[in-house]
Amino acid sequence: STTPVTNIQQKENTDSNTGFVTQDIASDSGAIPNESSNTSPLPSFESEDGNTASNDNLQIMFSSPQTISATEIISTRPGDNVGEGDADVQRSIEMLRSEEISERIYAMTSLESIARVLGEDRCREELIPFLTESVDDEDEVLLNLSIMLGKLTPFVGGSAHGHVLLPPLEQLLMVEEATVREKAAASARMVASILPDS
Repeated sequence: STTPVTNIQQKENTDSNTGFVTQDIASDSGAIPNESSNTSPLPSFESEDGNTASNDNLQIMFSSPQTISATEIISTRPGDNVGEGDADVQRSIEMLRSEEISERIYAMTSLESIARVLGEDRCREELIPFLTESVDDEDEVLLNLSIMLGKLTPFVGGSAHGHVLLPPLEQLLMVEEATVREKAAASARMVASILPDS
């Protein structure tokens, strides 16, 4: 079953040249489909080295923890900007590592909401490094990531910290698919336009 959602609209846009699908999602409540209407602790996740992360709140183990300087886990913590209705954001974080491509696409379209909940510091230290290591994915996922990265400047600390968005964009500019590169270039220009003069 699915959790009732208030006026949620999800429109898929198909690129006429590539056939790739991007998603425009709008909702009064911001909720997304949930597998169960009951509230229950989210599952633990086991890393490749056998370490398990668990919490009453969602925790996600990074696939490449060696790139993370401060922590290996994305999780919501006491003091984060979590309000009523943000359980859907926690589920979006879970979807970042889903085996289903449609869920990973959805998670990419939800990056602004995820970033808002994590806060500026954790976006810079955890989320962006994770996304940088996530560029080895399907082109449809990378297309949505390329689009959304250009919108994350306010969530990483504004123009003073906008440069942290450049590493994942640089990776996306080197992928084979031309449409992904085009969207990444557009986002890179957006980020560069607000960076302070050196």
